[in-house]
Amino acid sequence: MSPTERLGWWHARRIRSVAGADLVTLVLLVTLAVIIMVCGRRARGTLAPRSAVANSQILDDLELPLRLPNAPVVDPSGHRAPLLDRMKKPRAAVAFYAPWCGPCQKELPQLSKFLGPHVDIFVVVSADEDLEATRRQLANLGLGDLGFFVDETQQFTREGRVTALPTTFLVTRQGAVLARTKGYSMSELFLLKRRVAPGDENFAMPEVE
Repeated sequence: MSPTERLGWWHARRIRSVAGADLVTLVLLVTLAVIIMVCGRRARGTLAPRSAVANSQILDDLELPLRLPNAPVVDPSGHRAPLLDRMKKPRAAVAFYAPWCGPCQKELPQLSKFLGPHVDIFVVVSADEDLEATRRQLANLGLGDLGFFVDETQQFTREGRVTALPTTFLVTRQGAVLARTKGYSMSELFLLKRRVAPGDENFAMPEVE
């Protein structure tokens, strides 16, 4: 075999090797694409809105405390006493509030209007809030007579696992948590109203926001 023939044979072998490698690469790419498509479809099914809402509800229920502590709070006049000892009605709505929180300003008047006749409403603010600003904001909302209490020890915030504002608890005299809402939602307030006054026909189901 001449040097020229040997060179041609070597080139042919190289071409076959490269072609074989390209074929293997193509098969791997196609396989990877199929795997990505399958995983994507499974993820889409797993993360569908209904599934996401259900999973979120489960997590929310798991972190729901069974009871709020009868911890001492301080009113604007400086009087300190356990919050639940101040209850006059069988149930109370404990609303965690802040004067800078926009959704709080929307929720609290509705909470007072629809639940106020049936339960005690306790507005609880953090110890680092500006008390004068809180007083002014409540007055601006027409809720100056509602008053508020300072969670001086942060025990309510901690044991209530309050991570967002507004957060409202419906509790018994013993502090047992009957329901909790997070954020401002008229539909959630409707459910609270149904819990405390199921026979009240004056409160129609609000439109879902």
